[in-house]
Amino acid sequence: EERQAKLTTTKNLCDWGNDGLRTLVFACRKLGRDELDSWAERYEAARSSMVELNKRKNKQPNAIDDLMEEMESNLMLQGATANEDRLQPQVPETIALFAEAGINLWMLTGDKQETAINIGFATKLITDT
Repeated sequence: EERQAKLTTTKNLCDWGNDGLRTLVFACRKLGRDELDSWAERYEAARSSMVELNKRKNKQPNAIDDLMEEMESNLMLQGATANEDRLQPQVPETIALFAEAGINLWMLTGDKQETAINIGFATKLITDT
């Protein structure tokens, strides 16, 4: 049952992302007070360490990422949601006017490629012509 829920949720997330929707996944894990206190102490020590901060900045293995991974493991899926990330009024028209004026525009995003393409079309940064 849990495996099927994960598969269904994964499929929904892919579909929603391809439709240009913003997604959010909910999961939880029960912690005892002692476990939380121990983790928080180790995490604060790692976050206060210039050595660990520099390792993280340089994308090297580090205690900060290890501790985040530790806390984010063995989670129980609660569900997922998606919502439309609407553009501000007049964004597509403004971008189209910039393009007509010969102004080059760049879109930088951390989205999946499919989502970025959908946003590009919605903003008229990308056209079929």
